[in-house]
Amino acid sequence: MYRMNSDSRRLTGMRTILVLLSVLMVWSCLGVLVTSAGAVEPQLIKNGDMEQGNPPVSWEANGATLSTDTDSHSGRQSLRINPSTNLGRAAQTIPVKPGAKYRLTFWYKCSPGGGMYFYVNHNDLGKILYADAKNDDAWTRGTGEFEVPKESPPAPTVGVGFCGWPGKEVLIDDVSITEVMPGEAVSPPEDQPAKDISPAAVQKSLEDARKQATRDWRAIFPRREFVCWGKSPWEKLAKISSPPASVKECKDINLTMGVNEYESASFVLTNSSDKAVEFAVTAKNAGIPTTVRQAVWVTSFSGKQVNDALPLLEGKISIPSGESREIWLSLYSRGVKPGDYRTEVVVKAQGLPSVSVNLKVKVYPVSLPDDKPIYTHYWDYVVPEWTGPELARALLEDLKQHYVNVPALHPWPIRLQVNPDGTLKEDYGELDSVLDCYRTLNPKMIVLSWNPDAYLEKIPGFEFFGDKWTALFRSYLTGMVSHLKEKGWDNSKFAIHPYDERLDAKVCRMAKLIKEIDPRINVVANSTGTPEDIRNIAPYVNIFMPHYSSFMYDVSAEVRNLATKLLPKSDQFFWTYTNAVPPFPQESSPYADYRLAVWRAWEANMGGFGYWIYCYKTHWNSYKHEDGENWSVVYLANAKDAPAGLSKKELVVTGKRWEATREGVEDYVYLRLLKDRLEKADGKVSPELLNEAKAILLQSPKTVLADPRNTGLAEAAKEKVLKVLSRLR
Repeated sequence: MYRMNSDSRRLTGMRTILVLLSVLMVWSCLGVLVTSAGAVEPQLIKNGDMEQGNPPVSWEANGATLSTDTDSHSGRQSLRINPSTNLGRAAQTIPVKPGAKYRLTFWYKCSPGGGMYFYVNHNDLGKILYADAKNDDAWTRGTGEFEVPKESPPAPTVGVGFCGWPGKEVLIDDVSITEVMPGEAVSPPEDQPAKDISPAAVQKSLEDARKQATRDWRAIFPRREFVCWGKSPWEKLAKISSPPASVKECKDINLTMGVNEYESASFVLTNSSDKAVEFAVTAKNAGIPTTVRQAVWVTSFSGKQVNDALPLLEGKISIPSGESREIWLSLYSRGVKPGDYRTEVVVKAQGLPSVSVNLKVKVYPVSLPDDKPIYTHYWDYVVPEWTGPELARALLEDLKQHYVNVPALHPWPIRLQVNPDGTLKEDYGELDSVLDCYRTLNPKMIVLSWNPDAYLEKIPGFEFFGDKWTALFRSYLTGMVSHLKEKGWDNSKFAIHPYDERLDAKVCRMAKLIKEIDPRINVVANSTGTPEDIRNIAPYVNIFMPHYSSFMYDVSAEVRNLATKLLPKSDQFFWTYTNAVPPFPQESSPYADYRLAVWRAWEANMGGFGYWIYCYKTHWNSYKHEDGENWSVVYLANAKDAPAGLSKKELVVTGKRWEATREGVEDYVYLRLLKDRLEKADGKVSPELLNEAKAILLQSPKTVLADPRNTGLAEAAKEKVLKVLSRLR
């Protein structure tokens, strides 16, 4: 199990060997590690050697099947993580100390084509302390270090998890977490040399990488000063890299779309010359309105550079020698007639011949309705009093462009307030300003997010759920509902989300009280809880919105079936929401974790979808940021750390994950249109066409979700749906 250095004293005699093995087993059970120097370090992780149980004890399954595997790094077995259609993980929670630094080492082995993430989550503060992604088909050592914030509460804990890629297995063995003592030098992994990380060394490494990349590109494209090549818009791009294996010049981009739809495309410019070059990119003769953007790198919480932000490309873009930049094209076919269109995207390089990319678009005679047959519920929390009118207008326009029809109202404008004499304070000025903003979206409804812990429970002089508080709350709720109706928001146009991700006795009591005051109020629940919790609260819940991964993979079939049967009062009010899995959040795949999330909602017969989209953290660089991760899917052009020279024409800068979500919603709507037309088909439709359409409706989600890494499957499935919808007209 534990390896000794080659210069360790040789042991002779079977008796001595048995004694040593016995000692090692005892130390392993006590949770210590024998180092190569013979010292003993306390181990924080339990069962890191994976030798006990099937699956190994102490490891919790979360969205995956855990079991042992005889292919191990050492010992008899390793831990096998076998996710199905989502990122399943093995995890455990361990105690740590505020301000302490820890070293994590482990060995991993991925199935061919697979990969894994590992992360450390500060459970008490809700922060990701460390996250990384790896891919290797042979046993490989992984390492990481994390520091627990000094502001942690007493007796803090962290969650340590290993995630396998969807549909791929990963093996984990010999996990070690030890505290790095003050003043202790951090040694590199035993299979890696120490790295010089001085500024001069880093700069030299970058220059060497640029020169090597330039040589590699010239080998494939000789006598070229730059290369314009094709890439899926949803795939990652590094600033400096060698040519992909299947690289091809991009001369044509073929797209299909319906009327009233957005569509994304991209290509990459790589500077293979020895000096920086300026490029100008314009879309000419655009039969379909086309916006040119550039993919800009942001820094994730783990320190990685991700080309996620998509600001407008105005003027010229400068690309250093050996580097690449992605040009992003956003098309919008509102008001466009069906037919074939061609747009020439011209790339002019400084002092060099220009090149063109032909954008060929087929628009089918199928139109996305303005009223989307899906409840798109996103936590936006726009409060004009905080953002200011200019940013509020920009955020609302962004919501409108991304089909948001169920915004989430922040609890602040609807907080329970009392006058100095203890009477209810009825002031709806802040609420009205938010309602006026949301009215521009023409929403299906709004969800009032309460957060009672902060805004309802702690009223001085009122015991929560006491008679005096209950009387005050009754006046508060009836007054607010009456005001909403006066403003045109009747009971069908709003819902109340009393507690977030909870379904315990307190939540049930609050939901029951709401219904006693006004049984017509729609109540939202977004947790599953226990079977007892579900039965207790079921009479009071109208909209059931469980977290997708937790609902589909982390709860038992009994809980899932019971919740689906009892909680939603109708199929249209069975929603879901999701968040990106580790590493958070910019490093997550726009395609697999955002566009396909809406496909999974369709597959589960869910009528609504959403997640957290905005936050008041506006940083472009999240690495070791005091505010933690930036969970927003957009960026602000006027943020303090926004890149220099950024276009200010759009205050809210969209990102790849936000664009991918919108296209997932469009996919969902097309599937819904096909389903509706099949249900209404009459005798004029041939049996052959009906069978073909039914097969497409049934098979498309299965095909698309079977391979989350193939970023072209959703687009291909959408085209099949458009074709058959055109024939069913």
